[in-house]
Amino acid sequence: MSKFYALSGARVAYISASSIIIEKLRKFSPPWSVSLFGQIAGIEALKDEKYYRRKVAETHKLRKKFSDDLSSIKCLKVYGSAANFILMEILNKKTASEVCEKMRKKNIYIRNCDSQSLRFKDNFIRTAVKDEKSNKRIFLALKGVIEK
Repeated sequence: MSKFYALSGARVAYISASSIIIEKLRKFSPPWSVSLFGQIAGIEALKDEKYYRRKVAETHKLRKKFSDDLSSIKCLKVYGSAANFILMEILNKKTASEVCEKMRKKNIYIRNCDSQSLRFKDNFIRTAVKDEKSNKRIFLALKGVIEK
């Protein structure tokens, strides 16, 4: 709900899954995982279905354009996504750590995926899908860092 409803600061989320999965996850969830403010904000946000549909369509369009742009960068493999982030594999001699550090110096923060799996071996990065201007800024900076 952070992307579509701008509720990331309220830490609002929900899960839709089978009761078996819900029960398995319940033991890892604190009893009050969402504040009262977050619960009220989430319920009110979900009442506006037209807004949701507009934001979903906009995000799909932004993700497609951003993914296509990133795919044009030499030595970068972009993986398809249905989420609000794009996973990329660095195919040249640069490491994810090096790329992230150079991007950070440009005040752009992307994620080194090593913390998500040992299989990424300092070769995978990801970035969120943002607005058109921010996506272009990330693309141009990443192109410069990867292709240098």
